[in-house]
Amino acid sequence: MVANVKYGGFGSTSVFNLTVAPDQRNTHYMVIESGPPGHVSAIAAGWTVDSQVTSTYRVSPTSVYGGEIYEIPIQIQQDRTFGNWRLRVSEPPISVGYWPEELFLNLRHGLLHVAWGGDGFAWRNGFCPPMGSGHKPDGDHDFVRATYFRRLNWGRVDGAVLPPSKNTKEVVDKSNVYALRNYRYNKGTWGYTFSFGGPADYCRG
Repeated sequence: MVANVKYGGFGSTSVFNLTVAPDQRNTHYMVIESGPPGHVSAIAAGWTVDSQVTSTYRVSPTSVYGGEIYEIPIQIQQDRTFGNWRLRVSEPPISVGYWPEELFLNLRHGLLHVAWGGDGFAWRNGFCPPMGSGHKPDGDHDFVRATYFRRLNWGRVDGAVLPPSKNTKEVVDKSNVYALRNYRYNKGTWGYTFSFGGPADYCRG
């Protein structure tokens, strides 16, 4: 899902421990980006499942399908004094670090888009890995079955934090494998929310 933004992106996503094949990988993230086609500057943060990568930062505990759910709140926001992009996680927010503005030609004066969701990278035989919890959203008990993003917001130049607009674009590739259910904005602790994901299955073609 993608929305126009200016100076930051925010969202909380549930985290599951999936099993993937040796040459499969999936990512669940928020990404901010700006720039013309072919010259886009982007920053992404979230969680990844990759059997060939040993991370120095493992997410623990992780959610259980239909049971207890754990999530990661993510903030990527531009420091309006120095122009650097700061990453904060957890609740209350913990500062992880920052990306200097000099690294990103087209992110020096805010950004154009923020997106939330995931990507699955297929195996050589054409099978895509599981995404999210490994289950598609079904409309019933989605928030303990399918992975979700909630409290989606973007940062305005004056510091205000606003939810995505009604014109936010939804994109679902390999729709025979993965699905997305958009709950849009609801008042309260969940805010703008959607659930997504799906099982491992053949997806080439």
